[in-house]
Amino acid sequence: MGINTANPQGVFNIDGGKDNNTTGVPTATQQANDIVVTTSGQLGIGTTQPRAKLHVAAGTAIQIDPEIRLGGTATSDGNAGNAGDVITSQGPGMPAKWATIGGSAPLVVANNGNYILDASYNALLTDDIILMKPTAVDVTLNFPAGAPIGKKYYISNQGTRMVLTPQVAVKETATQHITAGAGYTIMYLGPIGGWSNQSAF
Repeated sequence: MGINTANPQGVFNIDGGKDNNTTGVPTATQQANDIVVTTSGQLGIGTTQPRAKLHVAAGTAIQIDPEIRLGGTATSDGNAGNAGDVITSQGPGMPAKWATIGGSAPLVVANNGNYILDASYNALLTDDIILMKPTAVDVTLNFPAGAPIGKKYYISNQGTRMVLTPQVAVKETATQHITAGAGYTIMYLGPIGGWSNQSAF
């Protein structure tokens, strides 16, 4: 569908300047006033050929009001960071994080900072601290695929039952599970070393 154009470049194309060519791909100048949605669900602003889920070819300043939030889900807000924080990259395929200038990124407590009670939990790559509190049954803590080498989790079991970590994940069987009242640092050592229970804290 095209609005102000007889030559739509996607399933939906608004040509704000009514200046696109009737055939072929619009020029960069013509695309500057376009909005496009492609068949793969990518949104282009200022471009008719978006290369990501959201591709903004502004050419001028971008105004965001009132704030930027990272992470979040369909039912929870993302993290707006703290005053003075900057957005930092963790590498390809990894979520961006807030970081304090001159310092490290603030740590993220899983489950929006709440205890994970009598339920198993699948750790997220964005988690740093996981607070477990099982009191009725033993629970399982699963680690995500695709973690970078050196990724750490700080895990605190403040309940009365065991937190189990699958043997396929934590290779040191002597410290494979987190007993009631204990806390550990677990680090990813790579595809051969797997997850390692580093130390109590």
